[in-house]
Order: sequence, then structure tokens, then C-alpha cells
Amino acid sequence: MGTAYQSQGFGHVMGIDIDLLFSLAVFALVTSITPGPNNLMVMASGAAFGVRRTVPHVAGIAIGFATMIGGAVFGLGALLEAFPWALDVVRYVGAAWMFWLAWQFLSPLFSPPPASEEEGTVDAKARPFRLYEAALFQWINPKAWAMAVATAGAYAGITDDTIPRTLAMCAVFTLVGPASNFVWVIGGQTIRRLLSPANGGRMFSGLMGVLVAVSAGLILFA
Repeated sequence: MGTAYQSQGFGHVMGIDIDLLFSLAVFALVTSITPGPNNLMVMASGAAFGVRRTVPHVAGIAIGFATMIGGAVFGLGALLEAFPWALDVVRYVGAAWMFWLAWQFLSPLFSPPPASEEEGTVDAKARPFRLYEAALFQWINPKAWAMAVATAGAYAGITDDTIPRTLAMCAVFTLVGPASNFVWVIGGQTIRRLLSPANGGRMFSGLMGVLVAVSAGLILFA
């Protein structure tokens, strides 16, 4: 009896399965830090615009994915299975929007470079992702959907109560996700420092555009 009580005490705190929560944290780290559309784009953004200007992009990823987890826990996945055409509409509209964004990044490459370009700046037409753009991108990102649905299903045993379970899942990814993203952002900025100030920003702005266009294509034809 004493052993069972100790096991229960170490395994649960305020109704939350700590062992399962730790497993979720490991899952979040592995899935968040591995290559994917988000990490490749924040790397290119860090190279083109620096860490500070990429913060809204990273924050948007965290907010967008947290809302997806909430939707998955409360049955949004089942709703989309019942009405698959709704996801198709989101996918087509989202892909079109992403192709437009890609052009915003690529268009400076087709204009002559400015006469003088300070270190760490890029053409005025290019800009990093805004917070709401990064958040919306999660809803048409296949990897994000796979992670959200897998999290909602595999870790449903964290707690029996739906709201605390959702909050726990969102909290884990909100802590782990941005930390993982910033590894790529800093990596991109490090690469930028190895390039010439005049050409590095334009090159990575173009790379950002290519990555967004490729991601849009993958989403459109998935």
C-alpha cells in the first residue's frame, strides 16, 4: 500500500500525470527543433532581418500552434473529417496568400540594389513575417497539423479535465517551441555574419521567398 501511494504521489501533481507531461516535453522538443517550414523560414528571417525583427515571427508560431492544439483537443479534427471541403478551402486560400508573400520577398531581387546598404539591412520592400501571418501559417502547415493532432490524441491522459489538459499542452509547446525556433534564428544570423553586408540580406530575403513558395506548393499539392 505504501509503495502504491508513493508511486501515485510522484506520478501525479494536482491531477496531472507528471511522467506523461515530461514525455510531452520531450516530444515537443524533438518535433519543434527538427527541420520544417517554420524553422527554415525563421532561419532565413534571422539571416535577412536579425533576431530582434524575427521575434514577432517566432511569437506568431507559438500563438498559432497553441490555438491549433486547443482546436484539436476540442474536436476540430473530427469536424474537419466530417467536412473535408472546409480544409480544402483553407488550404487553397492559404496557399494563394503564401505565394503572394513569397513574391514580396522575391521582388527585391528583380530590382537594382540600393547605392549604399548599411550592415544588417535589406531592401525596403522586404520585411519579416508579421505576428498574425506566422500564426495563420500554422493552420495550413501540414507538419503543425500532424503535431497538434498527435499531441491531442497521444497525451490525452495527462489529466481527465479538458481545460487543464489543453492549458498544459499549450504551456509545454509555448515554452519549448520558441526556444527551438530561436536556435534556427541565431543560426541564420550567424551565417549572415559570414557574408558581405551588401549582398547577404538580399540573398536571404530571396531564400525566404523561395522557402515560402515551396511551402505553399507542398500545402497546395499535399
